[in-house]
Order: sequence, then structure tokens, then C-alpha cells
Amino acid sequence: MFEIVSFILICYGLSNAVVFTDGPFYIFEKFRNFMKKMPSNLEHGVNCMICFPFQVGIILSLLNSLIYKDVIFTPSQMLSFTDDYFILGMFIDGSIASGTSWLLNVISEHYEKNETDE
Repeated sequence: MFEIVSFILICYGLSNAVVFTDGPFYIFEKFRNFMKKMPSNLEHGVNCMICFPFQVGIILSLLNSLIYKDVIFTPSQMLSFTDDYFILGMFIDGSIASGTSWLLNVISEHYEKNETDE
């Protein structure tokens, strides 16, 4: 249970920082501006609290499956997916990261709105 909560909070914290803050030395703002200049619609992927956590979940899944195999910290590894279901595990991790980060963001925005209304 601790691993799932940690995974969710890591995904939410990182995604919230990249999507909404400037970051240290304006690194996140520079990253978002760089993505604006790229062809196609890559900018949307770093300005969206549904899209970016999905990417973070996939990256964490890759790290857990390829580099840190002995440490289980993603939901797909907790479900004991083997290498045969590697792509499915990445999709599950990305989906869990995206959904929970979006939900936490909606809750946060709700309380921020209520705080400013009072």
C-alpha cells in the first residue's frame, strides 16, 4: 500500500511542478516554452494534468522494469506483470498516474476556489 501511495504522490508532485510552476532557475518554464516551439501538438503534453502524469507513469514504469528491477515501486510491478506484458504494465502505470493526479488536481483546485470565494 505504501508503494502505491508513494507512486501516486511522486507522479502528482512532479506533474504539478512541471505543469504549473516555473521551477528552479525557471527550468520548467523554459521546458514548456521549448515544447511550444516544437512542431505538432507537443505543448499540450506538458500543460495538461491528464497528459503529463501519464508520461511520468510510463517513465517510472520503464525505470522500474529496466533499471531498478529489484525494487518494486510501480503498480504494474506489484501486480507481478512479467516481461510478456511489459507494454500493458506501462499502460497501467501511466493510467493510474494520470487518473489519480487528475483527481488530486481537481480536489486541489476545488479547495483553492472555495478559499478565494470566502
